[in-house]
Amino acid sequence: MPTEKVYHGQVTIENLVNFLNNNCHMYRNSDGSLTVQGMHHEYILQNLFRVENVSDLNMARLIKIQIEDEESKLAKKDLTYKEQIGSSETCKPDEVSKLKSKSKMLFQHETHLPIPQCEKIPLPSRSEFFNEFLSLSKPVIIQGAMSDWAAFKKWTNKFLRKKFGNRTVHVKLTPGGEYEGVEKTSLWENFKAFKIPPSVFRQLHFPDLVVVRPATQNVKFSEFMDIVESVSTGKLRNVSAYLEYTSVDQYMPELKKDLKEMPFFTDLLELKHLNMWLSDGNTLGKTHFDPFDNFLCQISGQKQVILYSPHDGEKMYEGHIPEAILSVNRHNYTFRRKTLLDSTSMVMSPVDIVSPDLQKFPRFADARPSELHNKRRRGLWLTLHANAFWWHEVQSRP
Repeated sequence: MPTEKVYHGQVTIENLVNFLNNNCHMYRNSDGSLTVQGMHHEYILQNLFRVENVSDLNMARLIKIQIEDEESKLAKKDLTYKEQIGSSETCKPDEVSKLKSKSKMLFQHETHLPIPQCEKIPLPSRSEFFNEFLSLSKPVIIQGAMSDWAAFKKWTNKFLRKKFGNRTVHVKLTPGGEYEGVEKTSLWENFKAFKIPPSVFRQLHFPDLVVVRPATQNVKFSEFMDIVESVSTGKLRNVSAYLEYTSVDQYMPELKKDLKEMPFFTDLLELKHLNMWLSDGNTLGKTHFDPFDNFLCQISGQKQVILYSPHDGEKMYEGHIPEAILSVNRHNYTFRRKTLLDSTSMVMSPVDIVSPDLQKFPRFADARPSELHNKRRRGLWLTLHANAFWWHEVQSRP
């Protein structure tokens, strides 16, 4: 919540403007014009990177919505053909057929429309990175940024087990490898008993949805690796174990010497968190945004990252969603959907970007994605720089 600040100084226009500039992130002169910093700020905002639209793709999605609406009306009314002819509220069967035909043609075209790829560049200079990417909030794939990292040769399962086997780590668990997804509250055992304060409930755009947080356990690192390797070989099913958002400083500080900070963001970005993600390689981090810039550095396996810009916030249906947490039986790894948390999340999108419900989320039809496949190519590992507030969904593969 905003907090008030009281001005106690001498009441002059100059003093009040300075007070507002400092406390409200304004950039104004006393006559109301923009300061030099303000003009620079406006220039940056006006030139932020946007993913281009693809009109045919949008048209196909909108036609799909129209078809679903018309078919739903026909199904609900259960009308005969003669009744349909006399109804002004629904399409005639031949009109629905024409819509289906047009939609099929457009969707066949859609499947061949490539998602725009993030720009790929060699190791940039500091000024190039700032002026062409960071200041424009433009994601970029950087080649060669990790070429001298010792981690590529050292970090094997055997090495990690030997080094950290007896160390306790905080593990996330789900039944199918999906992390922080959004689903209907009706899937939860006691959803009718969920008690959300009326003042909060009235502000929820989708009170029938919850953000599903994974179950958690503190286990020995060797036990975590046992789960990961058993899942990989098929000995263990219906469970996924993940070290996600795992602080290297807190859990494995010895690994820091195997990494090197990338020179092109020196004095531009401050390294706040150094986190590890480790799993069997079949995990899906559902669509969300982070309030800080990220560098995704792939040591092994591969990831597909789908990005949507902050401009698409309304199309991604940004807003508060209640949170719930899975519980797990540690002995047989069975899961229960039972516990609603006393909190909400506003960084998760309720839209399933792979199979969107365009009747529930029609604005998503106009959201424009960008894509990255992060994997080894000709022995060269890629680094993705994803800017703050960009929506992203991350599919990991072995």
